[in-house]
Amino acid sequence: MNDQLPELFGHLGFWVVVLARIGGLFIFAPFISNKLIPMQVKAMLAVAISACVYPVLIPAIAAQGIDQAVLNGWPLVFLLTFETLVGLSIGLLALIPFTAMQIGGLAMGQQMGLGIAREFDPTTETQANVMGHVLFYLAILAYLALGGVEQMFAAVMHSYSVVPIGAFQVDESLIAVCIGLLQSAMEVGLRIAAPVLCIIFLQTCSLGFIAKTAPAFNILSLGFPMRVIVGMTTAMLCVYSMYGVVEAQIGDAFELIVSYFGVPWT
Repeated sequence: MNDQLPELFGHLGFWVVVLARIGGLFIFAPFISNKLIPMQVKAMLAVAISACVYPVLIPAIAAQGIDQAVLNGWPLVFLLTFETLVGLSIGLLALIPFTAMQIGGLAMGQQMGLGIAREFDPTTETQANVMGHVLFYLAILAYLALGGVEQMFAAVMHSYSVVPIGAFQVDESLIAVCIGLLQSAMEVGLRIAAPVLCIIFLQTCSLGFIAKTAPAFNILSLGFPMRVIVGMTTAMLCVYSMYGVVEAQIGDAFELIVSYFGVPWT
């Protein structure tokens, strides 16, 4: 056992580097970055997962020929910073589709008259729009159903072939992934909110015609409740199709992310 200790300590520095990249995933990645999960639990999960995957990553790390000198002092600090940025970037890219869901829900809520009706979101410690909150959790369900958590960790493991240790940089291919995700996020946000927005627009136009033809009719007392009723009814009728759009968007987004790191999408 004592003869193996020097060999184990030789792997300690590289294991810490792997821990930094996996730990960065817990900062922004959907679901696992939830603030309801205690920080101690996240730390233990990061340590346990990095300990499990490190033996698999030894050949990939050894092939990069990292000098042991960079695993001490300030070089190690800079190296850990870059490695954390890799995991953080993967988690941040994965979060973009969920932000699109919240934007779509915000647009729906504003037009339905629920702009003032907000609730405290303990996951972000901010005031959240009701419809945005609903669509966010709908996206979480699709994310879990598609195995998004497993795919994120697979992307981190395969990232060593695309982003070697200490070689993180924002290149053209990464910018292309970001642009693709942002474009699809805006599209899906509009697609989700479109049914409710169109119905409320037609309802507003019809009330406008009624106000012109019957000026004595109290439109204000009827218009606001009708917005909520019509909007909620439309949202409930379209929830199945919304889930299909959300699932397709989450799948396309994660396929784009993991394919960048050479992971086959399943």
